[in-house]
Formats: sequence, structure tokens, C-alpha cells
Amino acid sequence: MAVYTEPEIAQVGLNEDQARADFGADVRVMFQPLDLVDRAVIDRAADGFIKIVHKIDGSLLGVTIVASRAGETINEFVIALQYGLKIRDLAEAIHVYPIYPMGVQRAATDVATEQFFESMLGRMVSRLAGFTVS
Repeated sequence: MAVYTEPEIAQVGLNEDQARADFGADVRVMFQPLDLVDRAVIDRAADGFIKIVHKIDGSLLGVTIVASRAGETINEFVIALQYGLKIRDLAEAIHVYPIYPMGVQRAATDVATEQFFESMLGRMVSRLAGFTVS
């Protein structure tokens, strides 16, 4: 669903409340302000956000985008949900730079990195390297 206002609003899948009702403690939410997306900053359209609702294992549950070009940017998430892709798959996809969907890749990369450091291997690497992740 997309609403063509300014900024645009686009949503696919479950929202946070629906996901928590269905999956409880297994739900994670990643919120990324649009001012981290270079194209939005260049266009002076950095008001907005991408909100990704997912399970601990990286399974995508839903996404809400409030931003310029949200109706275009949501398409990657529509395809990911339709074909059962995980957030890591979006993080690994190559994106042209600078475009609004770079926000998809950046948000997905943040989630994938967090998942790695929460895993046993990630915790071991952290300890061996002598750093902490917050």
C-alpha cells in the first residue's frame, strides 16, 4: 500500500503491533531515519524513516516507509516478502549510489550486523578482537 502525500507513506506486510501479536518476543524492529540516506540529504528530503519489522533469524515480517519516494523504495521489500528473502539478502544486494533504496541496503546491513554480533560466532569474534558492540 502506498499513499502519495508529501512525504509518501508505504507499508507492506505486518506492522509492529501485528507482528508482536503473532510472534511475541521473536520480533525485532529496526528504525532508520532518512537523514542517513545520502540521496535524501542531497535532495533536501531527509524527513522520514524506514521501519523494518523482522524476526530474530532475519525473516522479514513487514516494513513501513515514510519518506519522499516511499512508493518506489518499498518495492524491494515487497519482492523480499513475496519470495521469502531474509534481511541479509537485501544487505548483500548491490545498489546504485546514490539512490533512495540505498536506505534499504543500509538498514538491512545494520540488522544483519546486529544479528551477527548476537550469534555465538559474533560473540567469539568480539571477544577475540577485544571490542564490544552496543
